[in-house]
Amino acid sequence: DKQYRSILSFDTSSLPDAAVITSATLKIRRKSLTGTDPFTTHGNIRVDIRKGPFGGKTKLQAKDFQAAATKAKIGTIKNNPDASNWYSARLKKTAYSCVNPKGVTQVRLRLATDDNNDNGADFLRFHSGNTGVLSNRPILEVTYYVP
Repeated sequence: DKQYRSILSFDTSSLPDAAVITSATLKIRRKSLTGTDPFTTHGNIRVDIRKGPFGGKTKLQAKDFQAAATKAKIGTIKNNPDASNWYSARLKKTAYSCVNPKGVTQVRLRLATDDNNDNGADFLRFHSGNTGVLSNRPILEVTYYVP
């Protein structure tokens, strides 16, 4: 009877300051499943975004999980992975202004329903940004042009 949230941090400082973002897609790769698939009991994964770090510091802190997002619900990860277990969410246009060309952009993932009160451990694990295999790490794919 707990809700797990995840925070992913992306260094977006390589974007030009004048970049005009035309699309942004978040991709995460499934690692494992324990119990019942939460997509069937808790709904889809909601994506929040923060321009900069959630708690004010790049290093992860407990308060990050409750900190306000710059924009909430800017994407939805549905239960439709590709053949390699990659899940993705195309971010809403309102999220583009939150992609930080001067540093870090963070996204927070949470299930639509926080708890189903069944006292069971049902959760998905996704590869993190520090997993040993680079090709399994989360991706924030940003398409842009410079006028």
